Amino acid sequence: MNKLVILFLITVMVGGCSTYAQKSNSSLQPHKYQPQSVNLSGFPPAYKVGYQDGCESVDRSEMKKDIKRFKTDSQYASGWRDGYDLCKKR
Repeated sequence: MNKLVILFLITVMVGGCSTYAQKSNSSLQPHKYQPQSVNLSGFPPAYKVGYQDGCESVDRSEMKKDIKRFKTDSQYASGWRDGYDLCKKR
């Protein structure tokens, strides 16, 4: 009888360990730009593209930035900086 109880307890303990699910750490997840979370209506298209590129650059090893456009298009550059800064805070 004691052997059955011990065997049952060992089975329950081993089975319990196999069903343990570790929570994922959301801070380790790559940042995903979600355009629906930011209202960019009323902004020029160049600003919107810059915002998206800046936001997507936050967790990348290489930034997503159109360097030529950043230097020549003030709307794109402004959107990129805003997108990068705001998404970095999330």
